[in-house]
Amino acid sequence: MGQDTGVPGQHLHIHYKKPASEWREALPIGNGRLGAMVYGRPSSELLQLNEDSVWYGGPQQRLPTDAFRNLDELRRLIRDEKHAAAEAFVSEAFFAAPKSMRHYEPLGSCMIDYGHQDRDVTDYARCLDIEQSQMTVTYRCSGVEYRRDAIASFPDSTILLRHSSSEPVRFVLRLDRVGEDDVETNNYLDHISMQNRRIIIHATPDDQNNNALCLTLDVIGLDDNTAIEVVGHSLVVISSSCLVTIGAQTTYRHGQVEVESATLSDVARALERPWSELLERHRTDYKRLFGRMSLRMWPDACHLPTDERIQNCRDAGLVALYHNYGRYLMISSSRNSFKALPATLQGIWNPSFAPPWGSK
Repeated sequence: MGQDTGVPGQHLHIHYKKPASEWREALPIGNGRLGAMVYGRPSSELLQLNEDSVWYGGPQQRLPTDAFRNLDELRRLIRDEKHAAAEAFVSEAFFAAPKSMRHYEPLGSCMIDYGHQDRDVTDYARCLDIEQSQMTVTYRCSGVEYRRDAIASFPDSTILLRHSSSEPVRFVLRLDRVGEDDVETNNYLDHISMQNRRIIIHATPDDQNNNALCLTLDVIGLDDNTAIEVVGHSLVVISSSCLVTIGAQTTYRHGQVEVESATLSDVARALERPWSELLERHRTDYKRLFGRMSLRMWPDACHLPTDERIQNCRDAGLVALYHNYGRYLMISSSRNSFKALPATLQGIWNPSFAPPWGSK
C-alpha cells in the first residue's frame, strides 16, 4: 500500500525543505477573489497578492461605430463565396480597437522582514495542505522556533497570516505595489498612508474611467506582550503570537467613495474573531467543496519533498496529488459570490504588470 508516513493527510501535502526562490516556486492560497503566492522565506517573507478585479483601465467600447452599417456588405461577400474579400473587409470594418482587451495586474506585495541570516536557519519545512487549504512554514533560528500559517478565507473575505514563535521576536511589515523583479524601481500606486497602526495603499490602474483599488494590512497581538509601532510607512512588531490581516476591494464591487470603508469593514469583522474561529470557519467552508470527492493512489511516496518526488520518483500517488491540486486551485480561484469573475488561465495568481497573454 505504500509507506506509512505517520503524518495524517500527508498524501494531500505539497511540501519542501527550502523556501521559494521565485514566483513559480511559491505556494498559492486564494478565496476565489483574493489570492497570494507565499514564498516561505525565513529572512524576508514575501506574499505576492492578487484581487480578481484589478485590471488595467476601465470599461471601453472597442467596436467600430459603423460596424452595423457594414454588416450587409459582409453578408453579401460571404453569400457570393468571395472569402478572401470577406476576410479583408472584416479586418477593415469590424476589428476592435485596441485589438486586445485590458490586462490583469497584481494587487500588491506584503513583505515581512525578520532579518535572519540563512546560515542560522535549521529544520526548515514549507507545506501547502490542500485538504485544509492552509500554507505553513516552520523553522528554527538562533534557538527560536518559528511558525507561520497563511489562509485566504472566503467567509471572512481576507487573507490571514498567523505568526508564532517560542519567544517574542522583532519583525517589520511593509506593503507595496511593485513588479515581480527584485530590482524593480517603479511603484504602481497612488499613495501609501498609515492609520491607527494600519497600512493602506490606494492605486488606480490607468487613469481614465478606472477601477481603483484599496489594499490594507492590520496586525493584532494574540498574546499579552505584543508591541506594534508605526515607523515611517512600516509596522514594527515585537511578538510571539500575532495575526496579520490583509483586505482589499476595488470599485468594480463598491462605489468610489466606498472602497476604503468596504475594505476596512472586511478586516474589522475578521479581527473580531479569535484565530481558532477564523481557521475553523475557513476550513469548514472549504471542505464543503473539496470534500465532495476523494482520490488516492498507490504506491504513494508522499513522505518525500515534492520537488524530489517529481525529479526522482513519479509514483502513482503523485498523479492523485496532481488531480487534487487542480481541484484546490479551481476552488481557490473561482467562487460563487457577489459580482463573481471567472478564473483566468492561471487562476487569480499573477506577479507581472505586463503578463503573457495579458493573464486573461
